[in-house]
Amino acid sequence: TGRRRRCGWLDLALVKYSALVNGFSSLNITKLDVLTGLKTIRIAIAYRNKQMTEVRLPIGYFPSHLEDLKEVVCEYETLEGWSE
Repeated sequence: TGRRRRCGWLDLALVKYSALVNGFSSLNITKLDVLTGLKTIRIAIAYRNKQMTEVRLPIGYFPSHLEDLKEVVCEYETLEGWSE
């Protein structure tokens, strides 16, 4: 359509939590072509608190309240992008 697309980075910590809560065992990711041409792609692998007093929050942790969610930041792994 020619419209600009907005896409966020994949949050694996959130996907893992969602699988735990919802019980799904597979995931279908579509529209990966929109990432073509990006030099780097970031994937969130864990959360840490904003004060950085802990290296990482416990594996599988996801804040249960919006106020708590405001107090965490994602830890990203950066991967190389691709071109056609």
